Amino acid sequence: MKKISLRWRVTIAAAFVLTLFCVAMTQSSIRDANLIIADPILKLRTEAIADPILNGDQNFSPDTALDETVYNGLDNFTQRSYLFMLAAIGGGSFLVYLLAGYSLQPVKKLSSSIEAISEKQLSSRIQGFDSKDEIAKLADDFNAMMDRLEIAFLREKRFSSNAAHELRTPLTIIRTNLEILAMNETPAIEDYEHVVKIIKKQNQRMIALVEDLFALSAMKSSSIEDVFDVKEIIVDIIREMQPLANQRKIDIQSELSSGLIKGNPIIFRQAVANLIENGIKYNTEQGTLKVRSLIEKNQYIIAVEDTGIGIDQEQAAHIFEPFYRIENSRSRNTAGAGLGLALCREIIEGHGGSVAYSPLEHGSLFTIQLPLNQNLTAVNEPD
Repeated sequence: MKKISLRWRVTIAAAFVLTLFCVAMTQSSIRDANLIIADPILKLRTEAIADPILNGDQNFSPDTALDETVYNGLDNFTQRSYLFMLAAIGGGSFLVYLLAGYSLQPVKKLSSSIEAISEKQLSSRIQGFDSKDEIAKLADDFNAMMDRLEIAFLREKRFSSNAAHELRTPLTIIRTNLEILAMNETPAIEDYEHVVKIIKKQNQRMIALVEDLFALSAMKSSSIEDVFDVKEIIVDIIREMQPLANQRKIDIQSELSSGLIKGNPIIFRQAVANLIENGIKYNTEQGTLKVRSLIEKNQYIIAVEDTGIGIDQEQAAHIFEPFYRIENSRSRNTAGAGLGLALCREIIEGHGGSVAYSPLEHGSLFTIQLPLNQNLTAVNEPD
C-alpha cells in the first residue's frame, strides 16, 4: 500500500480542523439568526394578537403570512450558510494543499539532492539552503554527516590499500628470490638455505600482519565483561619482555599500583605489551625503560617512558593511524606494518580509556588513562 505523502497529510489534517471550525461557526450563525431575528419578530406578532386594544379594533387583522415569511427566510439563510461552509472548507483545503506544496519545496529539493549522492560522490554537498530555518539546519547537519562519512570512507579505503600493499610486499620478495634461485641451473645448498630463510621470515611477517588485522577488526565486537588487576598484567608483560631487554641491554624500571578495571584482559594485554615492546625495540643501547602506574581522580594511569630515538612532532600526529610508520624506523629490521599503535588505541578506547604520546628531550612517553572499576584497592608497590 502506497503511503500518503507529507503534503497530503498536512492537507488532510488542515481540512479536518477547518471542517470542525466551519461547522461550529455555521451552527452558531444559524442559532444566532433564530435568537436575534426570527424569535423577536414572532414574539412581537404573538403579543400583538394578545393585545386587547388591537383586538378591539375591528380593522386589525394579523398578518398570517408573517410566519411563513420568517420561516422561509430562516430556511434560505440556513441553506446559504451550509453552502458557504462547504465552499470555505473546499477552498480552504485547496489553498492549504497549494501552500503545503510551496512550503515543502525545500524538503523535496533536499530529498532530491540526497538521492543524487552515491558512494562515488561522497564529496558532493547540499547547496542552496540559506533560509536559516529548520530545513537549512537539516541540510547543514547532513553536510556535516557527509564530511564525517567521507573521512571514514577515505580512511577505510586507505586502510585496505595499505593492507594490500603490506601483504603484497613479502609475496614479491618471496617470488623474486624464487625466480633468482630458478635462474641458477646448479644452485648450492647454501642458496636453498638462504631462500628458505627469506621465505620463513616473510611468512612470519605476513602471519603477524594478518593477526593484527584480525585483532583490529575483532576489537569492535569483542565482549568486555571481566574485572582484572592491571598491575598483574603489566608485571607479566615485563617478565616476558626481559630477555629482549637483556639482549639490547635495556634497564627496565617499574613502579606499579594495583587497580581493577573492567574489560578483556587478553586483548588489553596486547595493547600494553605493544607499548613496552616498542620502548625496548626503539630504545638506545644500554637505555632505560620506565613503566609506572598510579591512580588519580578515579582514573588508572599507565606511563611508559623510554630513552630512545623519539618521534618528530610532525609525525607524532599520525602515529596512531593504521599502517603509519616513522620515517627513521622504516627499516624492516625494526619496523612492523604500522598497526601496533593503531591496534593499541582501538583496544584502549574500547575499554573506555585513551592513549596519548608526549615528546621528551631524550625519548618518548606514552600515557594510558582508564576508568577504574568500583570497590578498587590501590597500593603503590615498587617492582
